[in-house]
Amino acid sequence: MSVLHEVVIGTDDACRDDASGNDVSGLLQSTLVPTICESGDSGPHVAEQPLLVEVEDQVKYIRELLHNGGVPIEAKDVELIRRIADQLDQIYYWAVEEGGTFSREPSVLAQCEVPNLLIACTMTRRPRLVVSALSIMRHLLRHEQAGSHIFAEAEKAAAGGDAVVQLYEGDGFYGLIAGVMGRYAGLLELQTEAIAVACEAARFDIESILESAVISHVLSALQRHGENSAVQKEGVRLFSILVDIERADAVGCTSVTGFSNHPVYDRNNSMPTPTAVIFSHIGVVVSFVLQAVDAHMSNVEVKRNAVHFLRRCASYPVNISEMLVSGAYSLLLRALPHSLLLPDVFAELVETISAFVPLLDSLQRRGLALAIRRVLLESASPFHLSFCAALIVRLLEERKEHLPTEGAMASTPINESLRLLKDTKLAYSNLITLRDDDLSTFLADVSLPQLLCHAGDKFGDEDETLRQLVGRTVRLLAPSLR
Repeated sequence: MSVLHEVVIGTDDACRDDASGNDVSGLLQSTLVPTICESGDSGPHVAEQPLLVEVEDQVKYIRELLHNGGVPIEAKDVELIRRIADQLDQIYYWAVEEGGTFSREPSVLAQCEVPNLLIACTMTRRPRLVVSALSIMRHLLRHEQAGSHIFAEAEKAAAGGDAVVQLYEGDGFYGLIAGVMGRYAGLLELQTEAIAVACEAARFDIESILESAVISHVLSALQRHGENSAVQKEGVRLFSILVDIERADAVGCTSVTGFSNHPVYDRNNSMPTPTAVIFSHIGVVVSFVLQAVDAHMSNVEVKRNAVHFLRRCASYPVNISEMLVSGAYSLLLRALPHSLLLPDVFAELVETISAFVPLLDSLQRRGLALAIRRVLLESASPFHLSFCAALIVRLLEERKEHLPTEGAMASTPINESLRLLKDTKLAYSNLITLRDDDLSTFLADVSLPQLLCHAGDKFGDEDETLRQLVGRTVRLLAPSLR
């Protein structure tokens, strides 16, 4: 009968099976993902919160190591740093459970002053200990009570003297994160963990993080480590989280740290300006996100978070022209055929692209039609076909709204019209007459109606939405069909 063995994850402890005697310590990964062990007939192991006395003993032992007899820990104390990091791995395991499974339960780690211990590890200025502390904070911040304790401990530590203040770059917890990122700008792992901590901490006080130096340090990290997918993933994820947080929710409220928020108000409607509008009009956030997704198009998380960020920005009409100039539309169009295996990303891509349709010129609309045609040729999924049909309807209806009326055409003097015709230079095309700017004819020439009708015949009985969209598209294209 197999027996449960207690293992401190991330250390050199080995887990041996009594039956075979095989050492399976090699299976323990540095990612510290908790595993489920089975014990005979008792079923799978269920996660449980640690005992208070167990956590207190662990914290006490780590504090003794950090104290080091009153001597500051130096870079040469390699063995001591390794021992502390190994002991912090057990805290990490508990933090993962508390931030996930027990996020709605009272925080045992907060009661045992783990947040204070993590701030103390950060103050040692030893990169390995700082990384370990940040990785634990990332999970503890998912727990409301533990997260508020981390913010409070960071505020207390800021008054600890000149040596401590030098590590801060601003006020409070965000000042600490900014200081750490600025001090260790060249360390990839530390930058990644610091940005991940900022992602989790953003929901506590959106105003403070926008006013802090964290954003500028994240942008610097994205630029400095442009080839590292981990840094790019966390950086883009931070911005996708920030644009989801409604700043209006903070008006008249108090943050978990006890300090009031001071949002910037829009003079026209006395409401705080949305973060998506700020990022689109001020700074280089949109450009950096576009660079990240362009360089890491094959990374699913980078693409997913970048598309979500751009969709949120494009949901505000005031941002569309700025985003079009920045090159967001062209990048989204390139990503469309490469997102067929990611339904959620594909849906957000189509929604974002549709927001740009009113500002597209005739050639851009034809380019969009060709991209849709490529998707129709490569995919046989009713899901993709429905979105493509909806996008074509959007193209046709938007064009219909902007066609000149008969009165407007009659208002142009005849002599002026003749002069314009005389000065117009015709360009040869083996497919369409560019001068006519007839989108309906172009769609018919590239066989889009046939492709849609084929999709409707094949999947129309199963998908009513697709059938309706195909019928609507055919009605709009009817005048141009021969």
